[in-house]
Amino acid sequence: MSMSPQESAEEREREPAPPVRGHPQRWLILGVISLAQLTVVLDNTVLNVAIPSLTDELGAATSDIQWMINAYSLVQSGLLLTAGSAADRYGRKKMLATGLALFGAGSLAAGLAETTEQLIAARAGMGVGGALLLTTTLAVVMQIFAPAEHAKAIGIWSAVSALGFACGPLIGGFVLDHFWWGAIFLINLPVVALGLVAVVTLVPESKNRQGDRPDLLGALLSTIGMAALVYAIISGPEHGWTSGRVLATAAVAVGVLALFAYWESRVPYPMLDLTFF
Repeated sequence: MSMSPQESAEEREREPAPPVRGHPQRWLILGVISLAQLTVVLDNTVLNVAIPSLTDELGAATSDIQWMINAYSLVQSGLLLTAGSAADRYGRKKMLATGLALFGAGSLAAGLAETTEQLIAARAGMGVGGALLLTTTLAVVMQIFAPAEHAKAIGIWSAVSALGFACGPLIGGFVLDHFWWGAIFLINLPVVALGLVAVVTLVPESKNRQGDRPDLLGALLSTIGMAALVYAIISGPEHGWTSGRVLATAAVAVGVLALFAYWESRVPYPMLDLTFF
């Protein structure tokens, strides 16, 4: 007995939808970008063990050492929101490749630095690349995996990040036992090269562009506010939480971030959608 067109339509509606499949080489992509992510996180702590070598070979003063360590985290944290917005607007694959290239160039410059000023500038450059990598790697993971695999993929991504913070001093100490201090930066280069090849050949492009022009004022306010906040936090233990420097920087951070939140609530296409909070 044949079914009527209406019954056929109802039968098709009851059939389960085909499962959403991820990228065919998603696990390979995840492995490569997780390795790149590991190097970015490692560089937050790996320099700590090289302080004696830097003091002896570059004649670095205490203030120089502090800026060598903090330049990376300050630039990286200050640019996180801006980097994420740029990836959404101009393409996550493009920004991921740009981040890898900048991080690699900064690592090369840091490894070959001959003065404290050169090393501080190189670390700041690495921070720009690191900000792009931190924001785009997770976005790419969400893109290439099916929703059913998101939890597993994000768990691996998060575990790699946690491992990087813990292993930074260990890896730095091992490298310094066998090579000179510049090697702790040059070991990033093979990972960067591998990551660039994988991103260019395997990662599909995606973007979520909103509005005709980028939110430049929002980018400026978020960069200043986040950098000031992180500087206040890392300066507190050394200068005292009630010192004028820390309190003034914290006040700048609060004021600028409040202005950033006000601005984002007024523009039609904000960098940060405050309705999420």
